[in-house]
Amino acid sequence: MVVWVLSVKKYKFAFISYAFSQLSSIPADVPLMPDFTSKATHGDTQPGQAHSGARLMENNLQITKGLSNEVLALMADWQEIRGQFYLGEQAQNHYGKETLLDVLNNPEKDFVPFSRDEGTLMMLVQKSRIVGLHPANVDTANWPRMQEDGDDCWKPAKMAFAGFTLEGRAYTGDMEPHRRRLADLLNLGPTFFLFETDEGPWIVNKDLLNHLVPLT
Repeated sequence: MVVWVLSVKKYKFAFISYAFSQLSSIPADVPLMPDFTSKATHGDTQPGQAHSGARLMENNLQITKGLSNEVLALMADWQEIRGQFYLGEQAQNHYGKETLLDVLNNPEKDFVPFSRDEGTLMMLVQKSRIVGLHPANVDTANWPRMQEDGDDCWKPAKMAFAGFTLEGRAYTGDMEPHRRRLADLLNLGPTFFLFETDEGPWIVNKDLLNHLVPLT
């Protein structure tokens, strides 16, 4: 047993001696530890600059996505904010660019970036507090497109939120053909869905809906 302990100490000493000999051969200008104080940069972008639709937040969070068309978002406290959401060049669940419905129905994000004042102000909006949103002008270039169209995809309805009502047609074309009732849309469909009124299209949040009355 004594011989074994002495052998272990002997090899341990030999290993330490070898490690120090290797360290002494490293050039002096090569850092032995990474510099954790330096801030990482993305490509050639410098602080305060933007490229490819990117915006730089105060905490150096970069968003390399393009902007949607301008929308008016009605919040749960009845404040209406005007601005743009950030949309990716490629959606996760389908071919083509990301749409507003993709952003709002993404279960992995509770807060989404929102640009105000022509990109000069960035804010993170809690999706669950959005009652609905609609285009701020006639430009609907980035507005979600219908997968299918036809009378069976549009269900006339009147919706009541707290102190706010919408009358028009709910879009059920993203549902399975045998699941296109209004009850299916509210119970099985995504949180945000399309709703068309005479004044223009909306995207509404069913979780803040008090009740819905089917119309004929």
